[in-house]
Amino acid sequence: MKQTTMCFRFVLLVSMATVVTCNLKIASFNIKWLSVNKVSNNNTIAIIKKVLQRYDIISVIEVRGDHAIHDLVQALNMDNRDDPFGVVVSKKLGRNVHYTESYAILFRMNHVFVQEVHQFPDHYDVFAREPYAVLFHSLDSSPANFLYIVLHTQPTDTPAELEHMVSAYENITNVLGIQDAIIAGDLNADCRYLSHTRHDHNLLYTDNRFTWLIDSDVDTTVATTSDCAYDRFIVTGNVKNSVVPNSPRVYNFQQDMHLTYNETIAVSDHFPIEMELSS
Repeated sequence: MKQTTMCFRFVLLVSMATVVTCNLKIASFNIKWLSVNKVSNNNTIAIIKKVLQRYDIISVIEVRGDHAIHDLVQALNMDNRDDPFGVVVSKKLGRNVHYTESYAILFRMNHVFVQEVHQFPDHYDVFAREPYAVLFHSLDSSPANFLYIVLHTQPTDTPAELEHMVSAYENITNVLGIQDAIIAGDLNADCRYLSHTRHDHNLLYTDNRFTWLIDSDVDTTVATTSDCAYDRFIVTGNVKNSVVPNSPRVYNFQQDMHLTYNETIAVSDHFPIEMELSS
């Protein structure tokens, strides 16, 4: 049976009033080294599509080529002709010319619209992969307009990059004119890259404009030998009030789809994180 997350609207007539209930499902997923080869593997792409079909907006980290992400969206839309996905892709990012990656943000075009995109201008090279922001207008959430900002920190520079994310957020919100935002991605925000002490004293954590939604005691990694909350959501502004209680979590697709470890690790060494915004 084809899996879909199409947001069905249930209309209830109560005293001549129409009540519409619908939440917006949002995720971030580091699909390790998303390449044409990975997309061409029938077993792997089938799993990836099942994961992505759960969401209305999802950022994909570690895109290794434009062809890979566009092939993925094309394959995804073959199963979602009535509720298709669009995609926006950042420029190629990275300090090493031999290794670059892009951010991609997929979105269901029947539910959200892209109003503007903004690549943070990293004039002082404080980010290995500078943040990428999309201003969305949603038909299914309040606030209707919000920013989705993606970041993949350099592991060895994680504390500094997270500190600089505060000024990057201020730049992005000044340019796009809105402070309601979701910051998401593989922040490497745990274990050897960000100790609990450094986390608790990091400006991105201590500034009360920012609320972290994925706790440090969860595990966003696939490997059984690690227990690290690398992937996080951070929300600001009116988005804080719209997060559906208990919705921010890790989606363990290995367990949910009854996969072997080898089938899972072929997709990624990370599990996606997910959350919902209420209507």
